[in-house]
Amino acid sequence: MTIKTTPSVETVEGPVQGALIEPGVVAYMGIPYAAPPTGQEGRWRAPRPVQHWTEPRPSDVEEPRRTASCLQNQQNCILVGGGDPGTMDEDCLYLNVWTPERAAGASKLPVMVWIHGGAYIIGAGRLPVYHGAPLVKRGVILVTLNYRMGALGFFAHEALEKERLEKNEPRVNNFGLLDQIAALEWVQRNIAAFGGDPDKVTIFGQSAGARSVLALFASPLVREGRDKPLFHQGIAQSVYRFPEASQTQALNRGKKLMGLLKVSGTDVTAEQLRGLSARDIMNMDGKLTPQQLQGTSNSPVAISGDSVLPNAAGVIDSFLKGEVAALPLIIGNTSDDGSVVLDVPGIDTGSVLLLAATGLPAPIPNPDVPRNYYPDLASEAGDVRSKVGRRLTRDAVFTVTTYNIAKAHSKIAPTWRYYFDYTAENHRATVPDGTRHGDDVAFTMDTLAYAPPFPPGKPKEPVEVTEKDRRVAALANEYVVTFAISGTPSAVTGPEWPQDKAGQDRTLVLGESTQVKSDFMQQHVEAATMENMVAFDKVGKKMDNIMG
Repeated sequence: MTIKTTPSVETVEGPVQGALIEPGVVAYMGIPYAAPPTGQEGRWRAPRPVQHWTEPRPSDVEEPRRTASCLQNQQNCILVGGGDPGTMDEDCLYLNVWTPERAAGASKLPVMVWIHGGAYIIGAGRLPVYHGAPLVKRGVILVTLNYRMGALGFFAHEALEKERLEKNEPRVNNFGLLDQIAALEWVQRNIAAFGGDPDKVTIFGQSAGARSVLALFASPLVREGRDKPLFHQGIAQSVYRFPEASQTQALNRGKKLMGLLKVSGTDVTAEQLRGLSARDIMNMDGKLTPQQLQGTSNSPVAISGDSVLPNAAGVIDSFLKGEVAALPLIIGNTSDDGSVVLDVPGIDTGSVLLLAATGLPAPIPNPDVPRNYYPDLASEAGDVRSKVGRRLTRDAVFTVTTYNIAKAHSKIAPTWRYYFDYTAENHRATVPDGTRHGDDVAFTMDTLAYAPPFPPGKPKEPVEVTEKDRRVAALANEYVVTFAISGTPSAVTGPEWPQDKAGQDRTLVLGESTQVKSDFMQQHVEAATMENMVAFDKVGKKMDNIMG
């Protein structure tokens, strides 16, 4: 394949070459934003400056790739819909910049920085579903990035604690979040050379990427001691309620993992830990069974109580107290977000109903349907307990969290709330319960052409995308892009999207038709009372204990 190159751009660290990947769209792929986080000097340490270079660095668009994603379970990444992460290595701190052709050094275009999801254990910045062309064609620059994941990115151990105390250094457990901060610092240093405006940066992400967005809003390392902000607004798609791992939990998990790798005892050193194989730490060769690995991972959350996230109660608590950056925020979830929880072994709709039986204000007989919460099911014939369990999962884990964060954040900054309830027409036969967790990303990023939906577990059998699907994606993407451009989400062909405020509950529902609904918590519920909120919150707290 012949790649047409474009004039190189001079970054602070060195020149990078662009590649014209399709008409009007240039991609600068695989730019290092920090030194390799490897060896004694790099692993489980804050990201370090990258070594400067002088010759133009070519865009990494050919296969096999030169630059790597973080080590992870490749097959899981493919099966959940993101795509193939490609080359994988501990040396993974690379980002990608997508720009309009001839944008470099010219316009001051708005910048959007995407933080991928994947429970902090899978994913990469250059998966097909995150293709930058649609956003670029609407007039923004897109940056996507990799960060350290799993035990390489979120880790605690007594040996590291001892080392940092001896050196009088701050406690760090969330190395992956430090990577994201380093990538945003790179954007501030360099994006103007690509034609971007460093004073108009939107961060956005889904699932663990959305939790990262909230973590960056909450982290004092982002909010304090800087001459100018690293970003100016955010979008959080499908934030889940599970609290960050505590220091005690994280230390116990780190100790167990290292013990399985035959590094244990009171005299183990940080140097010994850093001498282990990264492939062994991430179990890339399957030496440890899933049963052995139980209780060794902090996924799907980060770790509270370090210098990155010092609030021991976690990120959501910081939002509820207003102790976060007072910046504009879009936040929302999907109509079947609970699908990702119900995929966890040991969790099903029946077990959720059993939790609800002792969590809701009124007993659920047998357990039966809490019809006062889902009145549309009251007249439905047959056993609807499975539907109720699925909805409870969605609402207790996702919708209530979104509701509470939006109401709290609206007291200090403009906040917009959405609910995504559209499934591709030819996808509905295999996913009949609504928009599954993550299926909205191809719509909000308008990348159906690059990553069409597929039946669960069958990535090689994508469904045919229809004209209606494309129209919904274009509308969802328009709201996102106008937010990045103007600071207010709007669409020519869609309704005005009012802010969501405490005492003025307004949600943009993107579905078969797009409309604004008031007093909206979950699908089919007309009036969301505070009693409902408390009830679902109780169920969610019980699920916290199971997931954590």
